[in-house]
This record gives sequence, C-alpha cells and structure tokens, in this order.
Amino acid sequence: MELHFTRSNSPGSVGVVLLQALRGNLSGYAWGENVGWMSLSNIHAFVQTTSLDPGPDTDGDMLPDAWELWFTNSLTGMGAGTDSDGDGFTDAEEYGAGTDPLDPNSLLEITDIVLSPGTLEADISWSSVAKRLYRVELNTDLTQPTNWVDSGLGNQNPDAGGETTRTVPLGGPTQQFYRVRSVQPL
Repeated sequence: MELHFTRSNSPGSVGVVLLQALRGNLSGYAWGENVGWMSLSNIHAFVQTTSLDPGPDTDGDMLPDAWELWFTNSLTGMGAGTDSDGDGFTDAEEYGAGTDPLDPNSLLEITDIVLSPGTLEADISWSSVAKRLYRVELNTDLTQPTNWVDSGLGNQNPDAGGETTRTVPLGGPTQQFYRVRSVQPL
C-alpha cells in the first residue's frame, strides 16, 4: 500500500509519501521546505516529533473527541473534572494515564513496595498499560509538593501483563516517598 499526501515543492509546501511494508511498518519520504525530501527509513537518520496533537475537542471539555467517542459514543457526560467511574481519578487523569474512565478497577496505582534485605534497594510495582511510559519519582518531604524528582530510572517501558516492577535505589534521608507518573510516548 502506498499513501501520498503532497503539495508542490514550492515554498511553504508539504509532502509525505508513506509505504506500508508487509508487517505494518511504515517507510517512505517527507518533504521539508528547508531540506527537501527526507527518507523516513534511513538507518543513519530519522524523523522525530516533540509533540502529538490529540485531535479536536469539539465540546471544549479538555478531552479529545476521539477518546470520548471510543468510550461513550458521545461527546456529552464526560469532562476533565468528572470522575465517570467513581474511582477517585478524573476523566482527564484517566486520559493521561491511559486507563479506562468507565472501569473503577482500571487505574494507575502503586500496588507493592518490597525492600530488598541487606541492600539499599526496593522493588516498586504498579499497574500499567502498554500505551504509556512510566517515571518513578521520589520526594523526601511531602510538605514540599514541588520537590518530586526522578528516582534515577528515567522513562520506563511497561512490562507485559498489566503490572510493571522496577528496582529503585534507596539512600540519603530515612524517609522517602514514591509516586509513579504516566508519560505519553511520542
């Protein structure tokens, strides 16, 4: 299959030619005014985006229409501040976490923390979904809500099976608090 999205190669023009390989991988070319045609399948170069447009929000509730329609077939009833399933997380938080806003058992939460005897490490487990990355953050003083920092692991791909476990180093202060944040991959 070959898809063409092109305009003329004149200033301000855009163009993309995508070729679909047997296993669904895409390759092809993109046109950029300052660089001309760029290969999307070159092992020495690649195209990367820094943001994704979630699409239109026709009803202005801060949730993408496609996401609302996926879960409810409607653009009414959901909203950024609404908790449609009563699990304590707003629909906007569920969108960010990639969880189901209509299932109270579908949520991002730490499920276990196990200290490793004789080491300065702990295994932290949390519920996860395949379409998100995760960042384990720590804070040593909850009276300072802006003090959350990366635990040193960076963004983590989820494990298969709906739960992810990572080992984090312990140290420094005698009390440390952890949280897990979801990150939408680009």
